[in-house]
Amino acid sequence: MEKIKNIFSTLFTVLLSALMLLTFALIGLRFAGVYALTVLSGSMEPTYPTGSMILVKPVDVDQLAAGDIITYIISDNTLVTHRITGVIPDETDPGIIRFSTKGDANNTEDMFLVHENNVVGTPIFCVPKVGYVINFVKNPPGTYIVIAGASLVVLLAFLPDLFAKDEDEDENEQEKKDSEADADDIAVKSE
Repeated sequence: MEKIKNIFSTLFTVLLSALMLLTFALIGLRFAGVYALTVLSGSMEPTYPTGSMILVKPVDVDQLAAGDIITYIISDNTLVTHRITGVIPDETDPGIIRFSTKGDANNTEDMFLVHENNVVGTPIFCVPKVGYVINFVKNPPGTYIVIAGASLVVLLAFLPDLFAKDEDEDENEQEKKDSEADADDIAVKSE
């Protein structure tokens, strides 16, 4: 029983440490303005395969040029990461920049120009397949499964302690009964 208790304790410690490290890393990145995003389409393959997690940092739009990759907003809930094919000054206000873009795997340029205010940043790091996990955890039922799994890990971490207390109580009761029986035997012998 002690061996099982040690295994669960070690497993719990490792999982909790990994979770805390990941949480602090993501919080630290968020404070630095870096976003963790999931690649949901193959438009940028092979540079960013579908299911990858990319880290996107803010960028000065004046520093962007053709060939750079940007992540930009196309609607309230949708971000796109494509390569810049051209930097175009706005026709009415030359101080405003627009970008023509294209996915590496696409045959044609995107239909609309990207306004400089819609640029979120530029990808700095990519981890293949991890985006699938992040996307799963962010949305039900994945969120519920992760919560249930974490609860189960916590329960399993403390379960050996609960059984150990029951065994200790059983042993203490048995020892008490044995000592009472011995006391009764001593009392009977002395009479």
